[in-house]
Amino acid sequence: MPAEKLDTLLLFVGLIVIAPITSNFIFSYKNSETSSALFWGHITTFFSMLVIGMLFVTLDVLLVVMVGNVIVFRSALLFFWIAVVTFDFADLRTRDKF
Repeated sequence: MPAEKLDTLLLFVGLIVIAPITSNFIFSYKNSETSSALFWGHITTFFSMLVIGMLFVTLDVLLVVMVGNVIVFRSALLFFWIAVVTFDFADLRTRDKF
């Protein structure tokens, strides 16, 4: 891919990552009253976190190619993905009904 196209790809991936992050943060286990609803909640959040992780890997590769190995950028992506995953488990733990 030509280097002049990388900035457009970086912008696109950076913007598209907002959709699964928003859906993951909007979902709450609080309203899961049945085991079926809980199961589908797990499936939904799993795929959201998987897509977020894949997009973050793509962002990481693009940033390394464009800017270089800047540890702050790479760490921020990793820590943010960890925050997304732990947010989901924290939401599950605060659920009143087990």
